[in-house]
Amino acid sequence: MKIYPRIDVALMALLGLVMIATVSIALADPQTFSSSFAAEDGPIEYGTAVFLFLGACVLVSRAVGGAGSRGLVFAALTGIYALLFFLAAGEEVSWGQRIFGLETPEALAQRNDQQELTFHNLVVGGVKLDEVIFGNLLSVVLLSYLIGLTLLWPRFAWVRRFSEALAIPVPRRHHMLATLGVSVIIVLLPVSRKWEVYEFAFATIALGIFLFPRNAAATDLELPSSG
Repeated sequence: MKIYPRIDVALMALLGLVMIATVSIALADPQTFSSSFAAEDGPIEYGTAVFLFLGACVLVSRAVGGAGSRGLVFAALTGIYALLFFLAAGEEVSWGQRIFGLETPEALAQRNDQQELTFHNLVVGGVKLDEVIFGNLLSVVLLSYLIGLTLLWPRFAWVRRFSEALAIPVPRRHHMLATLGVSVIIVLLPVSRKWEVYEFAFATIALGIFLFPRNAAATDLELPSSG
């Protein structure tokens, strides 16, 4: 087994351990879960940022490595995906605001519902971006990607052409099953800040997909067609 599949297996195992810890701590001590385990600047939040950043790094590597063989369009699209993951990683930890003791500019603080150095917490026209765009809408997009694309890709040629044209790394079946399992657990947990774990799960699964995608068009590796 090559190194990338092994890393993917390790990531899924890590996610399984985190979900076991999530359920155990949430049910045994909901206060500790919210104030420590899934708290602001806690291990889950920083873990999410790390995996989002690593995902960005993998995508940059794919963009650079695939520029010659896949073309500039592949490189440009993959670079855009890398930028989005880099921005998500920065937003997750408020761009290191609390780490480095940075002040929030007054103009931003007045429009930010948490007075942080972030953009996803902005309030525009009375609408909270994190609840509308970065909440419900983003959840639909991500679930469509992780579940819908996984189911449709092997069945329809136009879906495969669409994925290749947009340089989209396609999830494998175990990535979809991990998404379904995590989603059920998170929905059923009766604790606050459980969505922080959901974000961690997405970042972990996404990194596994980028390293070991189902479609050869998204990677320079020689990968098996099954999965």
